[in-house]
Amino acid sequence: MVGARRCSSYGKQVALEAADYLAAHSIPVISGMAKGIDGYAHIACLKANGYTMAVVAHGLDQCYPKEHQELMQAIIETGVVMSEYPPDTLPRLEYFPERNAIIAGLCCKVLIAEAGQKSGALITAKLAKEQGKELFVPPHDIYSPSGIGCNQLIVNGATVYLYPKQLIDTAYHTLEIEVNPAKTMLPELTGDEKKIKDCLTNAKKTIEDIERATGINQLKLLELLTIMELEGHIQALPGGRFIADA
Repeated sequence: MVGARRCSSYGKQVALEAADYLAAHSIPVISGMAKGIDGYAHIACLKANGYTMAVVAHGLDQCYPKEHQELMQAIIETGVVMSEYPPDTLPRLEYFPERNAIIAGLCCKVLIAEAGQKSGALITAKLAKEQGKELFVPPHDIYSPSGIGCNQLIVNGATVYLYPKQLIDTAYHTLEIEVNPAKTMLPELTGDEKKIKDCLTNAKKTIEDIERATGINQLKLLELLTIMELEGHIQALPGGRFIADA
């Protein structure tokens, strides 16, 4: 599963839901540990106690992006981080397409959760198609620049992705989409989520501020803030700040 680094809430939700579903069915989630969709896919899989693999474009003694150091360590503890480059190799632009080829090669099916017109995820899509892998792409708002690449992939023959069961069920085309009205209700908050919401009630705070106020480490906060934002409990604001939803 790959996608845009600067992803929308829609793209995040696609990645989180798919990774959670795959983890629950003991299907490994393979991605590139980049910001955005990749990171959310790994985090959702870890949160669901699944097995996730990260293929990186640098030596294994390096971490890119730097802020994913804790995520990288968490993946190593229960899954695997792999690279074709020796130690001390720094990330270079030309290494990422090579990394993407490995991701595509390791997968039976590839989900492009979100991709703009010039997204690096389109390289993975092209490589997956060349390798004969099945490519799944969710439709996006036709006016949203973040989804132009996905819509173009669908026009060019990618399978339209509508729900996670498609990723493991070969008879996906016979399945019916179920609408669950209960999903419109906000899920109950866990203990840590309540701490976060209380911390953000009538206060705009950065992830560092929240860590200091709650004592929850940033890796776990990243998971919880993402889930809480998608569930409608909090809002992400410009400048990396968050606030509780009214």
